[in-house]
Amino acid sequence: MKNLFFYVFCLIILPIAVFPRPENHLFDPEKPGMGNRPLTKEQVDLMCQVCWDHTYSNPRLALRYGKEAVAGAGSIAYLHGSVKAHNLIGIVYDVLAIFDSALYHYHHAHDLSLIKADTAMIASNLTNIGLTHWHTGNFREALSYLFQALSLFETRRNKYGQAACLNNIGLIYLDLKNHQRALRSFHQSLALYKAINNPLGEGAVCTNLGRLWTDKNDYQKAHGYLLQSLNIKSGENDTYGLAITCRHLGNLMKHQKKYEQAKDFLLQSIGYAQQVNDPGEESSSLLQLADLYRLTINYNQVLPLALKALELARNIKSRKLEGDVYEFLADYYQQTGNTKLSYSSFRKHKEIEGEMVNASRINQLLDLEMQMLSKRKADEIAQLNRQKNVQELLIDKQQLVLRQRNLLLMVAAAILLLTLVSVFFIIREIRLRQKRRTQSQLLQLRENQLREVLEAELGERKRIGEELHDSLGQSLSLIKLNVSALTDTKPANNLPDPMVANLLKLVDGAFTELRTISHNMAPIMLKEKGLTEAVRDLTNRLIESSRLNIDFGITGTQPPLPPLTEHSLYRVVQEILNNIIHHSQASSVCFQMIFDQNELTIMAEDNGCGFNPENPDNHKGMGLNNIRKRVANLQGHVDIDSVIGRGTTITITLPL
Repeated sequence: MKNLFFYVFCLIILPIAVFPRPENHLFDPEKPGMGNRPLTKEQVDLMCQVCWDHTYSNPRLALRYGKEAVAGAGSIAYLHGSVKAHNLIGIVYDVLAIFDSALYHYHHAHDLSLIKADTAMIASNLTNIGLTHWHTGNFREALSYLFQALSLFETRRNKYGQAACLNNIGLIYLDLKNHQRALRSFHQSLALYKAINNPLGEGAVCTNLGRLWTDKNDYQKAHGYLLQSLNIKSGENDTYGLAITCRHLGNLMKHQKKYEQAKDFLLQSIGYAQQVNDPGEESSSLLQLADLYRLTINYNQVLPLALKALELARNIKSRKLEGDVYEFLADYYQQTGNTKLSYSSFRKHKEIEGEMVNASRINQLLDLEMQMLSKRKADEIAQLNRQKNVQELLIDKQQLVLRQRNLLLMVAAAILLLTLVSVFFIIREIRLRQKRRTQSQLLQLRENQLREVLEAELGERKRIGEELHDSLGQSLSLIKLNVSALTDTKPANNLPDPMVANLLKLVDGAFTELRTISHNMAPIMLKEKGLTEAVRDLTNRLIESSRLNIDFGITGTQPPLPPLTEHSLYRVVQEILNNIIHHSQASSVCFQMIFDQNELTIMAEDNGCGFNPENPDNHKGMGLNNIRKRVANLQGHVDIDSVIGRGTTITITLPL
């Protein structure tokens, strides 16, 4: 898999990055390989990797390793290695601008990929061939091969390959000044790169769109796309791409006559090109900088930069760059009045231009030769394909047996897995049911215990109230009769009348307190008329027996409630009102009972002194704790809102 990724990278990415460096060379007659020593597949792959590592830094050394990889792959019939090695050699020749040799090796790799019947390899080889034709100026053939590659990539739904092809097609249309088709191709490529989240591809297309809008003199759009490309490549640390983008930004600034900014971008481009050791890009940027100095009449800087660009172009044998430099020198010498050197430079420019045209013609003849070679190899390929088909049939038969066996194993494993899963879920469901049953029983037991406690409490309160009324009431009645008799007789001790009257008053007070306690212990009104009337009776008695003003209101209709629930709610109301009387120092209370569908809300708001509910000391009393416990037993909720000096609001909500 790693080898495949490296192969695809070499076939698609690298040719996109290669600039046209045409030079007139005849067909390379040298046989691939440096010897006949046998190599292993790993050694062939290693040779290919070394070839790739030296492609730009030392192309001649890369060529030696590539040819040795070709020879080694051929000696062991390593088809994939042969395809990869021939493509790498083609790339090296492309870098050296020996385009006829590059085409030979690309076509050879294409023939081998046809034997392998690998659509991805075929499409990649067609892309390389098309790019080489573009480099030689043969735009018709370049578009033909690139469209074939695009069709194959679309068949395989390879979005990356489609994006790369569309970008290259756009560049060719841009060279042909067909801006409408170039714009359409670039936009399609950009959309595909975004879909597969490939920022390097997005940056390359944005640079090309910047070039296009610069050619159309729409500097605002050009500036936007080039800045977008600069940001993407900076984020991805794409130093090679930054050199290209900065050069085009410098060219854009030059068109806008922003010469200082143009100079800064071109110097950055030169720096980036030197970092990645790309003399071709450095030469192009130096030539742009020289042209900038020519425009600003800074002639002292022009000639050294142009000659440096010429030296770099000669070092990498790029005839196109040489021709560009000579064309510039011809204009420069004419501008400075040196007619002789201007004519000499112009003549060299035309010579190189003629060589490039001849190279294009030679490459067209080479295509015909390649077609003849392809026909000659067709029978060999067909024979190899027949042998391959026989082997594939045998392999398919073995694979069919293995698939049937694997299918049986998979079915058995699936049945076993389903059985285990079913058993697991059955056991889990049984446990969940047991857990729910246990929880239900515990809840029912708790409710029964709570009901028994409440019934016992209610019975005990009733018994105590009745005993207080029957026994202590009779005793108080006898005491009152005896004290009353003192007023009709003259006792021996001659008790004064005021003392007797005071005794009668105390006895009457004791009677009243006894009736109140007895009534509170077992309120008759609660049993006879229900919760709301019992609470109303309680508030009325509190109003009569204290100076507290209670504003009592009921909203809604009380639904039928169990006696134990009514009793618990009555005790909660008692606790609330008792706390207000004894602790709040309030003069008035607003007490509301709201029945709303299946919920009861009890709200008591006083104007007393208030307290801090967050203080732990305020939770030690029995009153609030009793309220919370009783409401919790009824699955309700208590909310206390109180601030010192502002009063207290107690809100109770519980389901009915």
